[in-house]
Amino acid sequence: MNLVLLAAIIALVYAIVNQNSNGNREALGAVEATTTPIPATAVPTAEPTALAPTATPEPAPTSAPTATPAPTATPAPPTPAPAVPTAAPEPTTAPSQAATPEPSYPPLDSLPERGAVYRAPKLYLEGPIESVEVADAVIARAAAIVGEENIVNNYVIHPNAPEFTNGNVRVESAVLFQSGSSDIRPEFLPILGLGVAVMTTFPDVEMIVEGHTDSDGAANDNLGLSARRAQAVLDFIANTGDIDRSRMQAVGFGEEEPIATNETALGRQLNRRIEVQLLNLLSGS
Repeated sequence: MNLVLLAAIIALVYAIVNQNSNGNREALGAVEATTTPIPATAVPTAEPTALAPTATPEPAPTSAPTATPAPTATPAPPTPAPAVPTAAPEPTTAPSQAATPEPSYPPLDSLPERGAVYRAPKLYLEGPIESVEVADAVIARAAAIVGEENIVNNYVIHPNAPEFTNGNVRVESAVLFQSGSSDIRPEFLPILGLGVAVMTTFPDVEMIVEGHTDSDGAANDNLGLSARRAQAVLDFIANTGDIDRSRMQAVGFGEEEPIATNETALGRQLNRRIEVQLLNLLSGS
């Protein structure tokens, strides 16, 4: 606004000056008519003052509008597929369970007599026995004497087997004694040491030592010989293990109870034997 007003004032002044100059010229012209004309002096004309351009104020920068985040679309919950009806399974007829066949057992008289045969160093257990539990108990006691690795279990489980209370052990050795003698050969003393182990390991056991011969010679002589041989075995066991003799008994059977034929050398060898009955073998087991 001030610059415009200033420019108007300057223009007004300029106009007044020009008007005065024109009046002066007219007066001078009248004088010149009477006097010698005086040359006019040029009055310098003032140059107009250039107006400074008005600065146009620049508009203040407008801050860019903050972008409003677009709303996040919430996914629509999945629409469960319509349940497909399942066909009901057809009833299945349970297979008829076949009846478990009753176990069959051989006749008792077809089995060997229950007992044990010692063929150094193995002890063979054979014959019918009433249950696995009883067999295991016998095997455990036998293993304590000869070692588990020397047990050969040939027992046959049979529910009609007689109750096991006593054990029978046959020592299969034809040369335990000299022919016609009751003297024990030194090389067979370790076998009799097993009898000592039984009597000291199981204090409830009682022992019956049986002597047997073949049929060679007179029957009465064989009976006496078998009794002397049984007594020799009892004496060795009792003396070696310091066993109470009230727990032991010696019996001679002579040739009355053969286990093989006396018609062959092999049969007679088997009949010359010592057998040991162990009473109350499973007592306390």
